[in-house]
Amino acid sequence: MDQTKMTDAQIINKSLRSLIASYGKSSNQSKEAEILIEELYTVFALKDDFLKKLDMMDAVFDKFTTFKELQEVTFDLLMVRYLSTDTEDLNEEYFESDEWNHIEDQTLDRGTELLNILIYIKEANDVEAEITIDDFLEEFLLVEDENFSEEQEIYALLIDNKEIIEMDVTEWIEVVKNADDEDPLKEYLLPLFSLFSSDVTEEALNNSIPSDLKDRSLIIAYNSLLTTFASK
Repeated sequence: MDQTKMTDAQIINKSLRSLIASYGKSSNQSKEAEILIEELYTVFALKDDFLKKLDMMDAVFDKFTTFKELQEVTFDLLMVRYLSTDTEDLNEEYFESDEWNHIEDQTLDRGTELLNILIYIKEANDVEAEITIDDFLEEFLLVEDENFSEEQEIYALLIDNKEIIEMDVTEWIEVVKNADDEDPLKEYLLPLFSLFSSDVTEEALNNSIPSDLKDRSLIIAYNSLLTTFASK
């Protein structure tokens, strides 16, 4: 089914499947991944309070402990689902409401740096705009604005290396290998490079990632997630 004919919920479900199935395959847990996917589909489809859905999502991951590394990026998808479908009948004033403020307060420490990129991709696809690194950094994150110094710090690894996006994948891998393990963007960098590249496919990147690279299974999962979510 073409994405232009898919609902937001269907796109998110497809992306969720890509994320978990890819991780399951690369970590030899494909059967467990299928069961986890179905349980999460049920949670995502519920018409319920967001925080209740989040509690149920967390309970699912408590049962599938070998997939715990995917819990926070699954939170990102749950939030995107909430913002794009569960709140579609609410006006902009909702985001100044006590309910929304409570959700924000309770989830300050949840999610990953991929939430911003997922929201950006959705907004770009909604208006059929091209997904580019300059658009993401300058127009979406506003990193050139001195008032957004936190974004400049978080995305420094991407900003400093954006010129190599059109270079060979081996150059990308060297950047990741040499990056500080504490850098908040390190494990997401290869999938982000692939997203913004004009010609590196999901398969090409995955095949180029060395087997001994730290977080290889996670990187493959994130790459599959972004590729699916961004596909038109």
